[in-house]
Amino acid sequence: MPTGADSAGLSQWWGGRLRIALEDTERLLDTLADHMATLRTVHGADVRATDNAVVREAYQEAVMTLADHRAPPARSPT
Repeated sequence: MPTGADSAGLSQWWGGRLRIALEDTERLLDTLADHMATLRTVHGADVRATDNAVVREAYQEAVMTLADHRAPPARSPT
């Protein structure tokens, strides 16, 4: 796996952390949305209230991540 400057423009591991290239962001968010749809299919529409804490927390984290990256910015009242 390339690291550092030899992989410019690609998502990469750098200093023990995954750095996501801007051009990969939408693809990763689409994958996350697909994963959420799969969780809803497997666990039902009320997946956020499932008894399985791992599934519930993963779903909640996915919701927050998508909201952070895809929700329109809040407008201040005029």
